[in-house]
Amino acid sequence: MSKDFDDMLKQLDKVVGDMVDSRHKTYITFGFQHVHMVRGKYLDHNRVAVINSASQEEGRELAFKFFGDKWCGEYPEKYWDANKLALYPGGLVEVN
Repeated sequence: MSKDFDDMLKQLDKVVGDMVDSRHKTYITFGFQHVHMVRGKYLDHNRVAVINSASQEEGRELAFKFFGDKWCGEYPEKYWDANKLALYPGGLVEVN
């Protein structure tokens, strides 16, 4: 391979890496009365929905789009405590 081609691949790797790094996760929990089916995935009080978005604000907007106002807690990625997962035996469910 030529040096120019190698340089182009390195630049592409950086751009793709930056895009992946800029993704944000929002974790949504549900109350006992909150049951949803999103894209064929069942969500209830035993599961945590994971919303991928470009920002914390977009994650919240998508939560309302997917679930209306029928959810309990919203945790932006930087505030999510993985130890809480023990409270949700159904685990994490990616919704988008």
